Amino acid sequence: MAPEQYDYAEVQTATKLRPLGQALVTLAIANREALLSEASNKVHLRQDEAAAVLGRLHQLNPAVARYFFPKSHAISELPLRMVCSSEPKFESVDSFIVISYSWHYPSWQLAPAAQPITPGWEISQPMVDAIMRLRKDEHEAVWLDRLCINQNDERDKEIHIGTMDLVYRSARRVIILFEDIQLTKEEGEAGVAYAGFYKDLCAQVTDQNLQGKERSDFINSYFLSKEAAYRDQDKGHLLQAIRSFLMKMLASHWSTRAWCAHESRVARHSTVNNPLILCFADCGRVLSFEFRFIFMLANIYGNRELVAADDFLNSMPNSLDPNPAGLQQLRLRMQRFFPYENENASLMEHLASVLQFGCLNKGDLISIVLNTSGIPLVFCGHHDVKTEEDAIWIFSVLTLAAGDAQPLLFEGDRLRFPNFDGTEAISWVSHPRPYFHGDKLCMPLEHSITAITRDYIELDLLMFPTPPVEPSPAAQEAALNMMEEHHLLDLAMNFTSSPGLDSSQERAIERHLRVQINMLRGHRTNLTRLTQLLGLWLACGIDNGLDWMIQFPDRIRQSTEAKQMPFEREALLGSSCDERLVDAVVSLLGYFGVHNTPTITTITTTTATPTATRAANTTTIAATPITIDSTSSEMRAIMSQLTKFLTSLLDPRHAQAQTRPTPARARPNPTQARQTPPSAPIRTPPQSQTARSLPTFSRSWIAVPAALAHLPAWQKRAWVVEPFDLHDASDDTGGGGG
Repeated sequence: MAPEQYDYAEVQTATKLRPLGQALVTLAIANREALLSEASNKVHLRQDEAAAVLGRLHQLNPAVARYFFPKSHAISELPLRMVCSSEPKFESVDSFIVISYSWHYPSWQLAPAAQPITPGWEISQPMVDAIMRLRKDEHEAVWLDRLCINQNDERDKEIHIGTMDLVYRSARRVIILFEDIQLTKEEGEAGVAYAGFYKDLCAQVTDQNLQGKERSDFINSYFLSKEAAYRDQDKGHLLQAIRSFLMKMLASHWSTRAWCAHESRVARHSTVNNPLILCFADCGRVLSFEFRFIFMLANIYGNRELVAADDFLNSMPNSLDPNPAGLQQLRLRMQRFFPYENENASLMEHLASVLQFGCLNKGDLISIVLNTSGIPLVFCGHHDVKTEEDAIWIFSVLTLAAGDAQPLLFEGDRLRFPNFDGTEAISWVSHPRPYFHGDKLCMPLEHSITAITRDYIELDLLMFPTPPVEPSPAAQEAALNMMEEHHLLDLAMNFTSSPGLDSSQERAIERHLRVQINMLRGHRTNLTRLTQLLGLWLACGIDNGLDWMIQFPDRIRQSTEAKQMPFEREALLGSSCDERLVDAVVSLLGYFGVHNTPTITTITTTTATPTATRAANTTTIAATPITIDSTSSEMRAIMSQLTKFLTSLLDPRHAQAQTRPTPARARPNPTQARQTPPSAPIRTPPQSQTARSLPTFSRSWIAVPAALAHLPAWQKRAWVVEPFDLHDASDDTGGGGG
């Protein structure tokens, strides 16, 4: 063993652990490297990434850059300490288990059985005894933060916090302590019984190599058969007790803490040595249950509950630190404790998910997200992070420095920071939406962002001379005629009866929008709004031409995918096709001179200029003749895409996703645009909105950040730019208008 710096390990051993027959030891460097080798090698492979992100941070905001340093430096400094049964006479530790638990505070109550508290460990003695029994042998070590980190040494805490993910990834097993959970006799009996046949179930699934739907069907039928057997054996009381057991386990204090979520996410959730949860039986004995068993129970009972639309909507968390009570909420929260499978998930998705949990020291939020996302940096500015807003701001800058554009697209409340005079400064940075999902949005023109502060962001803009305008009168008339002829409004009001919907799509729409649909049916004002919105979108499609309408389903699917919950991904906008709309598609093709006959047909597609929605008197139309056999696979593909286009417009969720059409082309053509001088500061007004209406003056442009111009959702950060001096129309200098 290595000599202990500052004698911290020796002091802890002498004053607290030796009376327990234990010792705190600091591992030799070679031993530390051997234990953490697999996890630390992944960090070393990403050293170039760390250097690149830090370099970009220094360009954007040097003050923020000083808060970070490479993780590889922290690994080399790490004094890895372990609790052993006694001061070891062997040369090294070859295996260890790690403890995940909630620190004791007066704000939450321990179970009656959680006594006495063990000195040094600062957890209950029954849990300490259970932990020591769970080691594979007497030589296996134990790691827990309270003992193994010098809590009075800021540098020691900084290094350990920045490398804690490596420790949890390298442990043989994670032991989770629910010290506030003490089950009743019936709950304990039910939990042990169900855990027993869950073990048998897993063995059968493995032996039969069941996968996918076959596996899920087998699991459901297995549980139903076991429950039927319980009823026949006069064990029906277990069926009531198991749900109470589940709800109690899901509601533990451990499940509310950000650090606990971090420890679970970075752990290995393998079949062998799955994370093990410890709680108390009614008699005070410590019971253990695998993490995957609790999650499986949550899924089975959650899927059995058919939740009414209004109850389901109310069950969804709508704040950044909810206190969930229902099974659906608790199940959704538990999903957040698994490692991320999507390696391309945005850093802001990692942050948004951590914000759902409680965290005493707000600077820890940044460290947690760095660890769970794998960014090979360590945060050392904890003392300057006083609020959640501080953490969001710093991490938004880091995300942009990493080449991810997501912070530019958030539409939540603006961050507010106090000024010295008691007023508040409103930042350009927005809160991430609760339960935000989204992939990293790469920026080909990454260096078009030149500086970032809390008050403003300096970036290059692409300027388009024509702002969005209303559809042409001819297109609006054609749209209204088509709506009336094919009863499109009636189809929209009864959208969930569409034969093109599968069960997952129908459930998603029914659950989330039944209330809104009923409101539309009962209120004339809302019906008028739906008519206007549907007509506006259809007219916009007619003006922009067949190309635009054919591409629309793919674009709406891409732009709304990030907003969906994981269990809704099969029900995305733009993915379904309502066969009742085929006649309307034929009429739509007829508007462009295409007739539904099995002959060679010439389709003339119209393409609007890439500046804005087409109006007949302002936009040049280019005609491109395309010869297509109407019976060919190409024509069938066009028919399918146009049917999806109309289906998307009728989908009630479309009205929730958009208020009105935005500019025609999802990707502006830089050659058609005017670019502002580099480093043009954009100060976003508090209530600024995207450009969606006619400008007040004819002398105006649409401004799009160059960093976002390639994205389907660039309209979210488009501005109408108008001159300050309206009397000097020859002046090309534009001012920012919301």
